[in-house]
Amino acid sequence: MNKEYYIIGLPDSGKTSFIGALGYFLISNETNDSAFYLDNTNDMDYISQVAEQWVKCEKAIRTNETAFYNISLNLRNKETDSQINVSLPDQSGETFRHIINRKAIDEEMYKQLSECGEILIFINPSRIKRDALIPDIPEEIRTETDAKVEMTSVSHLNIQAEYVQMLQYLYYIRKDSINVKIIVSAWDMYPEYELPEEVLKDRVPLVWQYLHTNEEQFHCEYWGISAQGGNLDIEKEKQKLLEYENNIERIIVVNHRGEKSNDITSILA
Repeated sequence: MNKEYYIIGLPDSGKTSFIGALGYFLISNETNDSAFYLDNTNDMDYISQVAEQWVKCEKAIRTNETAFYNISLNLRNKETDSQINVSLPDQSGETFRHIINRKAIDEEMYKQLSECGEILIFINPSRIKRDALIPDIPEEIRTETDAKVEMTSVSHLNIQAEYVQMLQYLYYIRKDSINVKIIVSAWDMYPEYELPEEVLKDRVPLVWQYLHTNEEQFHCEYWGISAQGGNLDIEKEKQKLLEYENNIERIIVVNHRGEKSNDITSILA
């Protein structure tokens, strides 16, 4: 069975850190407490590179703006013993920003977005201003016209407004309802919250409001992930993370019901 995902996120949203943690988990995990295990992958060199950066608590090297890694993982479900092929394209967050600013999307990306089964949208609330206002959104997005989606000429939008634009363009591409998993990155920074959706509602309200008012278009699940387990910019936290005997225990995954685990593969179920 093929299961195709498309990863979307602006710069510093946590996409490559997720790939690194996922790669390390699949390569190194010897326990039986995960949803899937790895049969093989089509790009072990890239997976191994980002997994090595992850285990050393090194910041993920920003994906080159022109690079495109079409990662294909052959996974086996431990409960059913069924095999699935998971496609996870990884590309620079700047690519998605250019789609907004340059008013263009390449044909291959358009095809993949229109055909994939589910879209993973990474959002890092700590990188987003909380004071976005409705007027920040271009008028054509606010009016919700289905006739034609015109790109804004504004080159520097609030990040929340950029995400809203991307969601609108996704719906325009798909022309149907979309299965979406919203990934709230850097979950370790929000200990006061139980549910990922609560973080989005409180700290990225413009995006949450857009999704909430368009539930017929976007079938959402909300997840929280701390791929690193802490803030690598704080030396004390970084040293604490390096002391873990089992690095997989650094990973924090919270599903839409608020259930916590270290199983980063559960998001692919």
